[in-house]
Parts: sequence; C-alpha cells; structure tokens
Amino acid sequence: MSSENILSQFWDLASNQEETRLKAALQLLSLLREAQNKFEESQAIQGKENGDRDANDKREEDITYCEELNYCVKRLVKGLASSRKRARHGFATVLTEILSEFRCLTPEVVLGLIAKHLAIIGSAKAAEQRGLYLGQTFALIVIVRSQIKKDKISIQELGKKKSYLRELCAKAIVDILTVVSTDVFTKVVYPSVMEVLESGWEQATPEKILVVLVLQRIWGNHINEKMVKRKWGCSFIADKKNYSQLAVVLQTSLSSHPRLHCVWDEIFKTLFNNPASDFQLFWNTVVERGFFESSHDRKYVGFQLVKKILPQISANQVFLNSLSSDETYLYKAARELLKETGLQKFLTWLMETFDRGYIDSSEPESGSSAKIAELTRIAVLNQLFCLIKRRTALPEGDWVKQVLFFFLERAYFKVDPKELLADEKNKVASDKWTDEAASAFKKVIKLVGKIQKKREREQICEEDEVFEMLFCHMALQLFVEPEEAADILKELETCYKKQKKREEEDNSEEPQWVEVLTEVLLSLLTRPSSLFRHLVDHIFAILTPHLTFAALNLCIESVAPKEDAENDPLEVVDESEDDEEEDGDDEEMEDDGNVEEKETSKRTLESGGNENENGEEGNSSEDEENEVVDDDVAFRSEDSSSEDDLDDEAMMQFDVALATVFRSRLLAKQKGKNKNEGSTKIILQFKLRVLDLIEIFIKKQASSPFVLDLIDPLLGLAWSSLGSKEFRSLGERAEGLLKNNLCAYKELPPISSIDANDVHDKIDQLIEKSLSAPSTAVVTLITRACLYLVRVLRGSQTTQGSRFSSKKAPQEQDKDNTKENLLDTQRFSAAYKKALQDFMEKRGTRLHPVFFTELIRRHPHLGWLLAEDLIKYLESAVNNFRKSQACQMLLQLVSQKTPENSKHIKEIAPSLQKTFISIMTKVSSSETEMKAKHVREVLKLAARFVIEANKTEE
Repeated sequence: MSSENILSQFWDLASNQEETRLKAALQLLSLLREAQNKFEESQAIQGKENGDRDANDKREEDITYCEELNYCVKRLVKGLASSRKRARHGFATVLTEILSEFRCLTPEVVLGLIAKHLAIIGSAKAAEQRGLYLGQTFALIVIVRSQIKKDKISIQELGKKKSYLRELCAKAIVDILTVVSTDVFTKVVYPSVMEVLESGWEQATPEKILVVLVLQRIWGNHINEKMVKRKWGCSFIADKKNYSQLAVVLQTSLSSHPRLHCVWDEIFKTLFNNPASDFQLFWNTVVERGFFESSHDRKYVGFQLVKKILPQISANQVFLNSLSSDETYLYKAARELLKETGLQKFLTWLMETFDRGYIDSSEPESGSSAKIAELTRIAVLNQLFCLIKRRTALPEGDWVKQVLFFFLERAYFKVDPKELLADEKNKVASDKWTDEAASAFKKVIKLVGKIQKKREREQICEEDEVFEMLFCHMALQLFVEPEEAADILKELETCYKKQKKREEEDNSEEPQWVEVLTEVLLSLLTRPSSLFRHLVDHIFAILTPHLTFAALNLCIESVAPKEDAENDPLEVVDESEDDEEEDGDDEEMEDDGNVEEKETSKRTLESGGNENENGEEGNSSEDEENEVVDDDVAFRSEDSSSEDDLDDEAMMQFDVALATVFRSRLLAKQKGKNKNEGSTKIILQFKLRVLDLIEIFIKKQASSPFVLDLIDPLLGLAWSSLGSKEFRSLGERAEGLLKNNLCAYKELPPISSIDANDVHDKIDQLIEKSLSAPSTAVVTLITRACLYLVRVLRGSQTTQGSRFSSKKAPQEQDKDNTKENLLDTQRFSAAYKKALQDFMEKRGTRLHPVFFTELIRRHPHLGWLLAEDLIKYLESAVNNFRKSQACQMLLQLVSQKTPENSKHIKEIAPSLQKTFISIMTKVSSSETEMKAKHVREVLKLAARFVIEANKTEE
C-alpha cells in the first residue's frame, strides 16, 4: 500500500501549481521516512539473528536504505531531464530534501545515477541534449544545496557545454563557496576557480563576474590581490574605475534571455556594503547609458533593475508622481498621506514654494537664482495640475477652489510686493480696467450665477453649459485683452438672449444664434492658444445637433480655397500698405531732373520693388531710405551742374547715401519675406483647426444632410493644396477627412432628408471635375465621393430617424419615404459613359482606371451599364494600354458573383463574341499593331467569359 502511495505522488510533483507540488513533496517525504524506519528496524532485527554472518557479503547500499528510497532517488534523477510542466522544479526540490535528510545516500550514489541516466548519447537530438544537460546541472545543484560531503564536483566543465547552463553552474559554484570550510576551499575549490580569477576583462562574462565578486566578499583574505589587480585593473573588481568595463560585460547577460541575471543581486549587495562605492556613478554608467540608451530588450532589463533597486534606497530618493496612477507602488501611501490635514499642508507647502522660488531652506546663489526659481515654479504648477486632475481620488473640500484661485491670482495679477512710487499720490502704478471691461465682468458674473441656479434646480441644458464655459473663459480673458474680450462677451450675451427667446417662443425656424456663436468660435481659433483650441473643440461637439447650414457654411468658407487672394479674409494686410504704395507712386513721379538722376532714382526704387508692401516691420527702414533720398535730392538740387562738377568729397557722400539706401532695401525685403512666411503659417494653422471642427461635425452628425455640402469644399481644398509646398499638410488633412471619414461611414443621411436632384447634380459636377483632375490622388477622392453619393441615393442601411429638417415639402417627403432607391441609373450611367469616353479616346486624359474599377467592385450592377461601351473600346480605344484596361474592366465585371450575373452575360454575349472574332482576325494579320500584352488580356477575358457562359442556362 505504501508503494502505491509513493507512485501516486510523482504526478503531482510536476504540477504547475506550487501548492500542489509542495503538498506532494511533503507526502512523499513522509512515506519515505516511514519506509526507511521500517527497513532500519528489520535490518537491526536481522543483524541480531545473523550476528555471526559476515557483513561484507552484502553490498553496502543493500543494508543502508530501503528499496522505496532507492526507487525514488532513481526516478527523481531521471525526472530532472524531463520538460513536462514543472517536473524539474518539483523533482529537484524533493531530491534536495531527501539527500539532506537521509545521510545514508552518499554523493557517489547520486553521481553514479547521473552518469547512468543523464549521460549524453551521440545520437541524441538537440532537444534531448538540452534536457539532459539541464538535468545534469540541476542534479549537481541538488548535491551542492543538500550539503552532502564531497571533496570535488566537476561543475565548471558542465557550464562550458551550453550557454543556457552557464548561469545555473555559476550559481551552483556560488552555493559551494558559501558552504565549504576553509580547508576544503584552500585545497579543492580555490585551485578550481583560479582559472576564473586569472581570466581578466578580456575573457570576462557575467558568470565570472559573479564568482569573482563572491570570492572577494567571502574569501577575500585567501586571494592573491596582486594577481587580481594585474588581471582586473584594480584589487577590487567593483571599483569605480571598472564601471565602464562592467557595463560592457553586463550587457551580455541578455544572450540567452532578456531577464535579470543573478549577478545583479551580488553587484547591488557589493555596492551597498562597500563605503568606497559610488552607486550614483554606477547607475548612470552601467544602467542609464548601457541599458536605457540601447535596444528594447535592454530597456526592459533596465526597468527590471529599477524595480529591484527601489526597496533598497532611502525614502527621499524614491518616487515621483505616486498619485498619478493607481498602478504605482506608493499610490495607496500617497492617497493616505493626502487626506484632510495632510493634503492641506501639502498645498500650503507647494504655494509657499512657488512664491519663494526654491525648495530648500537656503536661498540659491544669485547667478542661478532666476533659472532655479523658474524651474521650481514650473514643477509646482505641474504638481498642482496633477492634483486637480486626480481630485476624484482625494478627499472633497474647498482645496480645489483654493488651487483655482491660486492659479487665477498668479496668472492675471501681480502679487509680488512693490515699492511705492515717488509721486504726489504715493500710489503703485498699475494697469486699470476700463469701465466697459468692468461692466462686462459684472454682467458675466450675473449670467453665470443664473446658469448655476438652473443647475441647482436641475433645469440646465447643453446650451447653458456651452454659454457657461464661454462666459467663464472670456471673463478671464478680460484680464489679458479687456477690449477684445468685452466685444466678444457682448456677442455672447446677445446669442444667449436669442437662444433663451427661441426656447420660450418654441419657434420652428432655424436658430440664428448658432451662426453668431460659430463666428465667435472661429475667431477664437485664430488665437495661438491650445486652451482656446480645446475649448472650441469641446463646445463645437456640443453644438453639432443645433448647427444650421448657414453656421456650417461659415466653417466651409473659412477653409475653402479662394480664387482671388484679395478676397481672402485671412490675408494679412497692413493698414499702412495702401499709403505706402501711393507714396511709391509719388516717388516715381517726383523726380523730373536730369537723366542720370532719373536713372539713379529709378534703380533705387526698382531695387525695392514691392517691398512697400511689407507692412509695419519695414517702416523704420523706409523712413531711413526716404531721409537719405531726400538729403540726396536736396544735395543734387543745390548743385545744378552735372555729375562731373562734383568734387571727390561730394561723390563720396553720394556713394555712402546710395549704399545706405540699398542696405535698407535689402533689410526691408528680408523682413517682408519673414512676414509672409509667418502669415502663411498662421493661415495654415487656422485652417487645420477649422478642419478639426469639420471632422467633429462629421463624426457626430454623419446622418445629417449637411455633410453632403462638405464634399465639394474638402475636394477643392485637397485639389489646390496637395501640390503646394506650404499647404501640403492642409491638403493631406482634407484628403483624409473626405476619404477616411466622410465617405467611409456606414451611417448615411436618410432618404427623406435629401434632394435627389441636388445629389445627382453633385455627382455630375464631380465627374466633370475628374476630367481635369491634377493627380491620381484627386481622381481617387472624386471616385470615393461619387460612390458615397450613390450609397446615399440608394438609401441608408440604418433605421434610425433623422432629427434634421428636410429641404422638401411634407408631401414630397411622404412620397420619398416609400422609396428605397432614388438613384437615376440613366442619368448616372450617362455621366459615367462620358467619363469613360474621355478615358478611352483622349491621349491626354486626366482620368485613372481606379475611377471605373472601384465602381465595378463596389456596385457591379452599375458597372454593367458600361459593359457595351467597354466592349466597343476593346478595339476602338486610343492605344493598347486603354484597350488592355477595357479588357481588365470587363474581366472584373464578368468575374463578379452577383445574382444577375448570368443575365448580363447573356445580354453582352453576341457583341462580345463578334468583337473577339474581329480581334483574332486582326491578330492573325501580318500587319497587326496589337501588342502581346493586349492579346494576353483578351485571351484571359475570353477564357473567363467561356467559363461563366457555360454556367448559364442553355
């Protein structure tokens, strides 16, 4: 019964569950103790009965341990080579305990079993060799850890067999070094590890570093320091001088697996226990530069090192951003710390640190105080901002209001103490609000108060929240730009009143307040502020259900390319431009002196060219030029004689004057160029931000009929900008919106909300534009847009109703609701046939085959409308390439698996057969001009046509 119980435990020893393995190990050890005790008792009784018998007649192992123990040791040694689940872990653990407890088992017994059952056979496969090598290594580690006595174990040679055995063998050697006596170390171990000590940096490996560090830590008094210094550069291998060499060697610890090598534990132990070590220098040299500035595998190990080292460093060196995520180590501790009084003390300290400008009690040196104060205040602001973002994880209270008022004071007011000015009133000079700004601020406070009262009564709506946010932001803006902010607040107040009036009257007309509010939002986008951009995006997303066509058209007009640059509202024009141009004209007519004076003035003015248009930046240089020219004219007027009458000094003055003029003109020209680049960048940024608003509308209101009006502006923007160096990013953004957003959504405007004739007009216009498209990218965009409009006309697949008012009369709406398809196939096919004719008959066509292949792929029933024309172009197309394209399109059509495919094949069969006969007749002629590629395409089409025709009914 005992033997059966023993056998049943081996299966659980290989379990993946640690608890199951430990339970099986304890049970197995208990059974073996019981069996060994019974065996020893029986041996004692038998010894008494056979006292005269020679003990040498039996083998020592037969009289020392029981059969159960003998069987278990054999099976455990064999199992160390097994790769099944956790067999090596479980078997090695039990074998270690057995060898530690049952001293009757000698090392010779275990080594004999290793040689017998774990020997490497020449014919063994790679996987088998790996298992046997690992089994040998685990077996030797078991012998070492069980501390059974053996003078010498050959584990170094085993570590040289395979790379994945090195770390295991090195760890086994370290275990030996920690348990052997001085006598054994001196006589046996030290001579064996002498090879490691003498290897030096040239042959250094992480395993050798580990062994040397342990030798110096435990047996440092028995090691020849001179030899170590000669081979390793220093008598102490972990010296500061060796950090760079350590970094190189430790990087090789990832050769077998990207994980932490056991050498790191010994290195950290050495660094912390040695006062002469510099941990910060070691970390920067070995970890920061060696791991974090390298490959992803090494960066992973670097983070593992951070995880390992954190418990060993002091509290003031540990964590930042502990409250930023609940996954950080000190999240719970930080949250506990920032409760009630702790949070208030922390806020007080942060605010005092901000005002002081430095963290420590000692003030920094005057040379660096300004820079330190700036960095310190930025850090404090970031910390306060993080607290606000994570306020849900902190206790409730007035601390949020306290932080907000702190931001308000430091952002818009001067809180530093100032000396009194020495004037009569003895007052501090300060910028004061105008009466208009103060009045606007009071009105805003009242309006926001009314909205907050509605929130308390739970009567607030989305529009109220929109105006509340805008009122609050513009009220703060009064502290920065009081005049502009006051004007915007007036418009917002008017919008708010119109919106309230609309609610009270419940008027069905489109709300005009949305249009004014949209203009305000667009004006805010012109400001170079990310805060306003995020504010506008958030508000616009709320407003999308209420947008009218006129409001959306404001956004469209803001990004639409202008044919006349003078009408572009974003064109940066200086107020002084016209005056300067007039001055330039006057200057050209001003000089009626001699011929040389005219030529000189003309050259001078022409060198400036159009620099008069450079704006205010060039005013100073213009004034200098005018002064120089005036002086020169006066000088020349005083001397009525010719240029030959001028003396050398006068000529020198004249040359200096000309040089000054040319230098000023060049400077003004450069300033004008920089200004033009700046204005172009401003326009680009503004239009990109408006495109963000359009994207928000498309995402939020994909079923609105207004999205159809976005196709043409987006296409025009891509058309004009993709080929522009300055505005290419704008064109790519518009291209992405049209292709990947608007035309890709499955949600479509309901049939009841669209005008079919208007949509057909849009398709006709798009096809007409495709005939003059500047690039393949634009043709692809037009293709996507046409197919999107086809989907709209065929009807949305969604069943939800539309909240948008239709442009049609109610009678027409009811009539259209009964329809499922508003597509006029005749009108559509006529437009497409015109485009196909342009592609097939004109050598300089701008169209691309994708315009037709996409239609065939997505809507094959519409593609069949072009079949007869394609058959005609098999012969009559302008060149072989177009003929090949006609073949490919027909092949694509014939190959489509649609219910009506057989019907269409029957319809085109007669004409297609005639065309095939005609083509083959021409091919057989010696004067044929057909290319081999064209013939191959025709044969492919014919073969496919025969296959599909055979599938049809007779």
